[in-house]
Amino acid sequence: MAQRMVMHPFKPSLDGTDLTDFKDPHGNPLFTNMVTVVKQQGAGFVDYYWEKPGSEMPIEKKFLSSKVFSLGDGLSARGFMLTTSKPSSTPKCSNSD
Repeated sequence: MAQRMVMHPFKPSLDGTDLTDFKDPHGNPLFTNMVTVVKQQGAGFVDYYWEKPGSEMPIEKKFLSSKVFSLGDGLSARGFMLTTSKPSSTPKCSNSD
């Protein structure tokens, strides 16, 4: 399974690049790990570190769930971040139309 980014919502500079040797700041080969999980289990979770969207720092721990496409030789991945920051005392909402 090729390790090429098709589309990344926050890092378009990764689009179309080969991620075989890509590692997170802790040296984890996250894309290789995703492919391994998908090949062995069909779907699963991979944890890794990634910068928060819109910022280069701080790096946060992120969990990724990976699932094989129903067609073709690829996988779809989505992740969520664990953060240690405290929420603001005043909730803020934004509505982007």
